[in-house]
Amino acid sequence: MAKDMRHLKLRGRRWTYARRVPVWAIPYDRRAPVIREGLGTEDLRVALSERDRRDRRNDRVWDALKLFLKAGGDLDRNRAIDQLETALGLDELDRPGNLREANRLARIADTVYGIDNTPTDDQLKAFERLAPVADGAKETEIRVSELPDVWISRIRTDSFRSKSDSQRRRAEIWPRRAAAVFVDVIGDRLVSRISRKDAQAVYDHWAERLEQKNIRTGARFSTNTANRCLETLNQMLRDYARYAGDLAYESPFKGLRFREETKRAAPYQEDWVRDKILQGEGIQRMALDRRAIFLACVETGCRLGEIVNLLPEHIRLDDEIPHILVTDYDDGGDLRREVKTAASVRAVPLVGVSLAAMRLFPKGFPKDRDNENSVSTAIGKFFRENGLLPPAQAASKASTGRPRPVHSLRHSFKDRLRKAGAGDELIRYIGGWNRRDQEYGAGFDLRTKAEVMRRAALPFSHSILGPQLPRRKATDVSPSEAEALPEGVF
Repeated sequence: MAKDMRHLKLRGRRWTYARRVPVWAIPYDRRAPVIREGLGTEDLRVALSERDRRDRRNDRVWDALKLFLKAGGDLDRNRAIDQLETALGLDELDRPGNLREANRLARIADTVYGIDNTPTDDQLKAFERLAPVADGAKETEIRVSELPDVWISRIRTDSFRSKSDSQRRRAEIWPRRAAAVFVDVIGDRLVSRISRKDAQAVYDHWAERLEQKNIRTGARFSTNTANRCLETLNQMLRDYARYAGDLAYESPFKGLRFREETKRAAPYQEDWVRDKILQGEGIQRMALDRRAIFLACVETGCRLGEIVNLLPEHIRLDDEIPHILVTDYDDGGDLRREVKTAASVRAVPLVGVSLAAMRLFPKGFPKDRDNENSVSTAIGKFFRENGLLPPAQAASKASTGRPRPVHSLRHSFKDRLRKAGAGDELIRYIGGWNRRDQEYGAGFDLRTKAEVMRRAALPFSHSILGPQLPRRKATDVSPSEAEALPEGVF
């Protein structure tokens, strides 16, 4: 598939960013008619990444400027100032009332028009259209129950825009849950009236719950869950204060934390994956598409969502080194996806059983796209009911209170890479774990990754990639065999 080369020009051996300013924005953008910025790199991959970053920033600036010019009411105008200021990376001046708004407006005008530029007549007229904002933008009081909607749709709109529908739903869970906990404990208070005493009451509420069991999972509440609630409230209040123009605000939730618990899903032992999963009939009873998704994770170390959400163009089976591309995407419509972290963007060679599994699904898994939670639940249920979870992993509750078969596989993959002689840096590039140097360099090539991954790959029976075997019934199992199976198989 041809690369998208929009807004990129090659000057000599280095790449340059070149993009036309929209016609409507020319009177307001001092870089018009064409933005030209050297990217300082000969590497096309780096240039594409830098192009995308600049495109996102410019789109934010122009969207905010358009909103600023078209705003009708005080709240919308105040929101427009904040969006434009954030997009331009400006700091607010700590001044009260209308003087603060006037200074903010002046700083924005300087940045957009150019401090040393003499404004054109069109620019002066545009500034006159912006000036009424300085006459009295009003801070609108909201209650805690309204805070999640304001935070999601106004303050953090950029963060949510690039997420898929499923990712957005998951990202909205904690803001809404944290606000609901606050309202349940304290009441629906005005955000500006929240005190340290209120924050301490929410903290005490969680201190009591940590001694109780979660009805849904049967496990005790985790301090990580309590801290997630406290941190979410802290973040929303801080962001709202900045949105409202209060830089001196100090959140009443600051410093309220419980000691963190380390809860990780136990990794599989290598011999269990090799002998129990990759050689036996057990996994062959799983639906073929779900089976292929799991097996694709075995020798890639990918997160389940990274496999489920692959697009056909991200699966390169005919290349010299077959591989998949884990990356963000957005077609401008409903098809969009945001990877977990910047380090997660990577090319992953396909070897062993993972290559065989992806060859069965060269176009990916469109039926399950953006539905990784259901896939994860189905795989976990199947493994639990068919005795495919080793005792240590089956007993691991992790942070969700449930075993996590694919996540445990990811930790096991990391252990196998170490055993195969891979250094920590190479392991992080292969698995997409965070790195200190993720902003620099091209990393390791596919050949280097593939060599160590082949050394770490486990032997497998090709029969596990065949048609689905019928599910066993209780009558097919002898009494002695049934006793050896985990509780809940039948």
